[in-house]
Amino acid sequence: MFTSGQAEALALTVVRSLKTTEPHLNVHLELVGGDISSARQLHPAFHSSYDWHSSVHMHWSLVRLLNRFPELASIQESAPKVLDRSLTVENLAIELA
Repeated sequence: MFTSGQAEALALTVVRSLKTTEPHLNVHLELVGGDISSARQLHPAFHSSYDWHSSVHMHWSLVRLLNRFPELASIQESAPKVLDRSLTVENLAIELA
């Protein structure tokens, strides 16, 4: 079980990761030259971190920490801003498509 200090440190690391777009592993099949869009265009909700999968995990971790440690002001202040920026209806619709 995490202590409050460990949860806060992890949350700050996750927030930093979700604000970072490089380096990013962008693995997509290119059928025609110049066919590849940026990670942000392809995955507007999950373009941060090293790759899409890591970004999804970082978002999940932040939501989990937000819910598990409501007493930590630093998490309660930074997490919703980061989540609200990436997990919009529009961004999630593009991810779903």
